[in-house]
Amino acid sequence: MKPIHFFLGVAAGAAVGLLCAPKSGAKSRAFLAKSTKRSVDQSAEYLQQQGERLKSAAKEQIESAMTAGKQAYREVVSRA
Repeated sequence: MKPIHFFLGVAAGAAVGLLCAPKSGAKSRAFLAKSTKRSVDQSAEYLQQQGERLKSAAKEQIESAMTAGKQAYREVVSRA
């Protein structure tokens, strides 16, 4: 799921909730605050996971490039 879709869903849900809410203003605000906090927490978790995934992928690519560079160096040195 793309983050933009998530945020659009949150906004649409909040708008529909406000229009159809049988609760008082204070209860609606409390509900919205709780929902917003939950959405922010979920977004932060998602971004943390994606950051870890990208970090891991970059580390693997760097290690692979270093291994290839070392091998190429050894081949050049062994020919000399």
